[in-house]
Amino acid sequence: MANHGSYGLIPQSVMEKRFQLLQEQEEQPDVWFRVTQKKLYQEMVQLAAQFVGSKNENIFIVNNVTYGTNCVLKSLKWNEGDEILLTSHSYKSVITTSEELHRLNGVNIRYLQITLPIQSEEEIIEKYRTIVAKYPKIKLAIIDHITSASAMKMPVERLTQLCHEHEVLVLIDGAHAPGQLELDLSKINPDFYVGNFHKWCYTSRHCGFLYVSSKHEGEIRPVVTSNFKDRSLVEQFTYWGTCDNSSFFTLKTALEFHNSLGGTNAINKYTRELLHKAVSMFEVEMGLQLLPVPISMRAPRMAVIQSPINPQDLGCGSTDELTVQIWKMYRIQPAFVTINGETWMRLSCNVYNNMHDYQTICRTLIQIKSELKN
Repeated sequence: MANHGSYGLIPQSVMEKRFQLLQEQEEQPDVWFRVTQKKLYQEMVQLAAQFVGSKNENIFIVNNVTYGTNCVLKSLKWNEGDEILLTSHSYKSVITTSEELHRLNGVNIRYLQITLPIQSEEEIIEKYRTIVAKYPKIKLAIIDHITSASAMKMPVERLTQLCHEHEVLVLIDGAHAPGQLELDLSKINPDFYVGNFHKWCYTSRHCGFLYVSSKHEGEIRPVVTSNFKDRSLVEQFTYWGTCDNSSFFTLKTALEFHNSLGGTNAINKYTRELLHKAVSMFEVEMGLQLLPVPISMRAPRMAVIQSPINPQDLGCGSTDELTVQIWKMYRIQPAFVTINGETWMRLSCNVYNNMHDYQTICRTLIQIKSELKN
């Protein structure tokens, strides 16, 4: 398992907590939905706010980044011709949601092309400086904290400041950030921030958060309008129809597990060292090179290297299909991704990984290359 980044993996203690919550819910559903859920939601908000460096009133627990992004994009007031700034590394659901706004509201999408190699963070900052100055209709920039496919850590604090200087709102896509990076949203100061807890913070799926700056108080609503519409905003996010959100309430247990490992920095020390050894092995054994970005922009628990195979080698139409096919045929699980039209391989690393995992992937890829030659 070298693809933790896609869906995360749940510790035993967190699974047991989820089962306990489900049992409590089923023993008395009426009390659960009318009383218990609201109380637990407020407790999780407090924990989340403390973990990400925010005030309680700015945090809402949501099921994932996709949902939180939809809340922001579909709540903001748009004029025809307003623009959303994405990049060539933006996540697919961010792109598709923006495309839906274009269809419904006439909002235009502008892309910042981020090509390889990247020599420094200054390159990225200057690209943003140029585009926001050139196109005054850009209303919102959606910036990845860590890009999904390419695992690049973006200089979000400086980019947020730059966008604000040009009166551009900022939504940070932090799907991979909580638990992998130490967060202080009061310092980053975005307008909006969305993050997942079920990837690198070990909660049950689904569990994430939406941060809304105080200056946008009352502007953002849940995507789903429920019979709590006229209640407080917290209550609206707490209840959006009868559904099982018990995974939200595993956050406390998950953070306890996270802290028992030594916290973010201790975990990152282990993963950085292991990934360095793994990448070096792939370079020596197969001649595969690391994605050419500066060290300051590399995520601590994911590494992206050249792929020795392409989708068409195994009759696949995309890198997503290749990831599935490789698992079916060889039972290895890296993530194959497309970056600027080329096939790369993203390796995730967590505390349960060891060098044997990456050695197995390397041996298998060497075997595949040999089979393709024959």
